Amino acid sequence: MKNLAVLISCVAGAVVCFAGHAQAQSGSEHATLQAPILPMEIKFRHANQYLTQVIEDDARYSKIEAVLDSDRSEVILTDKTMNRRAFYTSSSNRIDALQARGADAYPASIRIGNALTADSHSVYRIRLQDTYGQSIDWQFVAEQVVPHANPEVISQPNDQGFLFVYAPRRASPAAGTLVSINGKEHAAPTSSAHEDYQGWYAEDLTIAQIVSGTEFLAIEASPSNLAEGAQWKLKGPQGQESEAVVKSVSEGKLVIQQQNQGGQDTGGLSYELEINNDGYFLRSVSLTAHSNTLWLFFDPGLPLPSDRDADRLNIAFNIGENELAAIATGKLTVHQSRGVERVTWEFDAPESARSNSFESAVSVLPEGAASDGKKVVCATTSCSDITDDPQ
Repeated sequence: MKNLAVLISCVAGAVVCFAGHAQAQSGSEHATLQAPILPMEIKFRHANQYLTQVIEDDARYSKIEAVLDSDRSEVILTDKTMNRRAFYTSSSNRIDALQARGADAYPASIRIGNALTADSHSVYRIRLQDTYGQSIDWQFVAEQVVPHANPEVISQPNDQGFLFVYAPRRASPAAGTLVSINGKEHAAPTSSAHEDYQGWYAEDLTIAQIVSGTEFLAIEASPSNLAEGAQWKLKGPQGQESEAVVKSVSEGKLVIQQQNQGGQDTGGLSYELEINNDGYFLRSVSLTAHSNTLWLFFDPGLPLPSDRDADRLNIAFNIGENELAAIATGKLTVHQSRGVERVTWEFDAPESARSNSFESAVSVLPEGAASDGKKVVCATTSCSDITDDPQ
């Protein structure tokens, strides 16, 4: 992954405006700076191979997906009634990370085979057992991989957030593609009007997700003044650590590098903030993995978590990737209360996402507090008292 950078713009002088937002540190005589924590959780990863197929007539599942990597692979099954994805993988670290953010994740022994047909079609065979004891046997026969005119594939928002895949080179399923669930076979549907969603195979792609529910972050350490080399150290509920380091300071601008310590699924992360008397406001985010870059823009700026109680309506957002300027657009509603910020996402485009929304949140624990909270899904009425996962 590439290094992460954060660009923070300040409408007044950098030192002056940051001093105006200093917070008193509990149990200490000196003031510390408010941590510029991103008010959302974004996962962004590169994958070697990806396969997906819609399942039309199974009693439980509506879709199967597989992400194949040399260091870890996983199979995802989407529940038909709940529209909720269940992840199966042999990686215990991956299971811990998924469960920490409220996802359904299970250990599985996944057998993966690859061969060629007589006419040189690639055949992938993936076998595992789901948590209900059903045997899953998926054979995907891929047509030739070709550049695709519409490289982005976007899922409907659900209780796990908003997922989209950037796959500029894809292949359609060929004859013989089917998934067997407890011995019952389900062939890949054929529909040129919805080929992006019925089934396809891709290589060298990126997968991005804006995660729903609440991310707990504790401030482990923060700088007492703003200067080159100053840093914030953060810790999540499962002990995952990250840091933001000031790379340069100039009038009206900070350049900060943010990195996860040994983490995955974040890519190269940077974001730009404006600062005024009301606090920090996020204007843009970019994430980079294997030369693919995801962009998020906000107008007016999205406030960062703070101790203020405030609501803001109709903040426009625009999501793009690489040369694609607007693959998703919509409006945000923000509620701030006691260090917790909730953001409701409503989509104008693409059309497939309009009928669904989701809520993301960040809870910032003060410096010195224990980060032992659990990932939760916020209630729509209040996110003030967050302690345990209701699931």
